[in-house]
Amino acid sequence: MHPSGPCFVANVILLLLGITEGAPVITQQRAPIPEPQTQETARKTAAEIYRDAYQQARTAEDKTALAKEMCETALQMPDGSADQYVLLRIARDIAAGAGDTTASLSAADKLVERFEVPSDKIRAETLLMTSKVATIAQYTAIAEAAMVVVEGAANAGEYEIALTLCDAARSLAEKAQELSLANDLLAKLDVLKAEQLEFQKYQAATVRLQLDPLEPVSNLVAGRYLCFIKGDWERGIPMLALSEDVALKYAAGQDQQGGNAPDALLSLGDAWWGIAEKESSMATEQILRRAADWYEKAIPNLNGLAKLKAEKRVADVRSRPAMPSATVLEAPQERDRRGRSGLDGRLEAAKKELLVAHGGTATTEAAVQLALDWLVKQQNAWTGLWSLKGPYADGGGNENVLAATAMALLALQGIGNTHKAGKFHPNLKLGADALLRVQGQDGNMFNEGSFNHRLYSQAQATIVLCELYGMTKDPRYRQPAQKSLDYACRNQSPQGGWRYVPREDSDTSVTGWFVMAIQTGLMAGLEVPTSTLDGIHKYLDTATSDGSFYSYQARGEPTLTMTAEALLCRQYLGWTHDDARLRIGVDQLLQNLIDYNEQDLYCWYYATQVLHHMGGKDWDIWNNVMRQAIPAKQVKEGNERGSWPPENDRWGLHGGRLYTTCLSCLMLEVYYRHLRIYTPDVPIPPARTQ
Repeated sequence: MHPSGPCFVANVILLLLGITEGAPVITQQRAPIPEPQTQETARKTAAEIYRDAYQQARTAEDKTALAKEMCETALQMPDGSADQYVLLRIARDIAAGAGDTTASLSAADKLVERFEVPSDKIRAETLLMTSKVATIAQYTAIAEAAMVVVEGAANAGEYEIALTLCDAARSLAEKAQELSLANDLLAKLDVLKAEQLEFQKYQAATVRLQLDPLEPVSNLVAGRYLCFIKGDWERGIPMLALSEDVALKYAAGQDQQGGNAPDALLSLGDAWWGIAEKESSMATEQILRRAADWYEKAIPNLNGLAKLKAEKRVADVRSRPAMPSATVLEAPQERDRRGRSGLDGRLEAAKKELLVAHGGTATTEAAVQLALDWLVKQQNAWTGLWSLKGPYADGGGNENVLAATAMALLALQGIGNTHKAGKFHPNLKLGADALLRVQGQDGNMFNEGSFNHRLYSQAQATIVLCELYGMTKDPRYRQPAQKSLDYACRNQSPQGGWRYVPREDSDTSVTGWFVMAIQTGLMAGLEVPTSTLDGIHKYLDTATSDGSFYSYQARGEPTLTMTAEALLCRQYLGWTHDDARLRIGVDQLLQNLIDYNEQDLYCWYYATQVLHHMGGKDWDIWNNVMRQAIPAKQVKEGNERGSWPPENDRWGLHGGRLYTTCLSCLMLEVYYRHLRIYTPDVPIPPARTQ
């Protein structure tokens, strides 16, 4: 691998600016690489000395032992000599050829310590050599080592090296079935690509600054890179203070002045906090840390609500994980061999193809658009929340702003909107921010309403946060999503499911929402203990006598609605497409097609997903009715244009118009909202985030 490094002029400028991140700490003078002629002489001598030993080293263990012996011999040679250099290179190659990560990297590090070799390049090359001959048992060690080397290469600006190694390591982790590690490397690839683009812009800006140090645009580009990507505020702040961005220029100018007045310190923290909320996910973390630094300086001299606000913001920032955790448990069906998440069908390039391939029509898609237009009109512009009771006609019998907000956001996200992209991204951001505001440190988001709504609402809001993180990989949503999953796992009942009160009792209805929340978290690469999944299996087994038909609670009478919900749980929890129990249950759903004379959107919502995953004739039968019946009942005129009336629905009086509209919309998004578990989907482009 030979990276295309920066041009000579850019290298000189980087040195002038002091860009030395990622360089190893060397405690001794490094020697220049020996001349090729002296290397060749040393190589011939070494080959003669070690020829017999190498031929007799037939196993990987023998080759590793020989490599270690050569390393020890090399260290006895004069430092900086051609003999030392050649022996270390040969030892590195032999250990790498044996697939030994530790021994090969040890030899490479000895080279780096003693000779002026490009450290990140030599380490990356070493791991790539090792990966080509390694056994499955060695894949994990190589991939884990690559995570460190990739970070060092990126910090040194060697993005081509970092990207090549990261992708190779991801492939090894997938082959080793280390799904957690593969997910982290996959996410790292996306970050590296974005960082590489910013680094290239930065290099160009530094060249222009040599000609005109006060040029605003170049100062903005260079300052953003140093502060927001590298976290080098000392060098970046003066550049931002000379930039053309009014908000950044003001904040950077105030930052330079510093001071000790609590009001000024608080104001500076607020300034950076406000900038963070408008920035890309890649920049947000660094800016929030800067804001927290100023808040911490202000807190000792603050009081009242200002102090509480500053303390809360500092706690939020300091509790964020520095890097994604590498202990993700992910069900095999949640990410296929091409690295796709079940949420990737919402990507713009994939959505149209999936819509056609799975039987969606212009009519279904027009109905979705009308529904979303109606939904955003119902959002409270001040709080970002939705209501079950109004301001529309035919509101629900009980208020529950958390459930209303979660359902509305799920409908908006189902077609690909996020807080940063899509037609309704401002509404998404407003609503998602509202969820973050109400979430406690324990992950709970339900603070008012009927007690039997509590865990329903919590599960729905958990899906929202997990989807947002999974769709964007925005680090701002990682911890809130993980906290909501942790809350779910902590509050699972001894029976294995969930009901109205945390850790007490179970029913299939509430449990189904939590299963979908957990599976969405897994799609996003978040953490869920295997014991939680085992508990769900245990509960579902008590709610059925044959595995095909399910009751509301253990040992009750089976119902069609609970059967549909439980079968979807079974699909996500690993039942195969040809499982006889699943087949019998699916046949029962197909005997009860959508009929508005017996309207039950809750049942249809789950049945639609089950049959979509089944695909084939099962889906065709269901979809041929669904794609006509659901749009036909949508209101086409008047104030409620785009919504669905609730009066004839089984649960319509409880949930109201927003409930029936959200479920109807989610059903019509089924073509792309989640990739199918079983049957192959059409090819999805490689992009994974928006």
